[in-house]
Amino acid sequence: MSQQNLSSHGVVPYSVVVGRVLQHRRMQLGLQQSDLAGALGVTQSAYSRLESGDIVLSLTQLRIAAAALETSGAEILASADNYAFYLQGQGVQITDERKDNSAAVLIGLGLLAAAFVALGSASQ
Repeated sequence: MSQQNLSSHGVVPYSVVVGRVLQHRRMQLGLQQSDLAGALGVTQSAYSRLESGDIVLSLTQLRIAAAALETSGAEILASADNYAFYLQGQGVQITDERKDNSAAVLIGLGLLAAAFVALGSASQ
């Protein structure tokens, strides 16, 4: 499939997929962003940027966040990989960094939200 066809189906940075997995798990447990921010020693605003994929988690942060979310870093990354694989099957390009194409990112985010509904808790 050509680059143009992929971007017409959306683009999602992998950091966004990981962030959404964190957000989904946090919400399942009824935790607030401030709870995770406190565990990581960052502000709620900084944690929000982690969940949105604007900044990337370090391995240490992943480990701490996973513990706070009662799971493992491996499980978080496995879930992110499952969602990324699903999205790629839907024609969404998974990138290693944020692109400037806002429309393609919005399309991809919409498909990512649909993936959480479609895949439910099967990928946790």
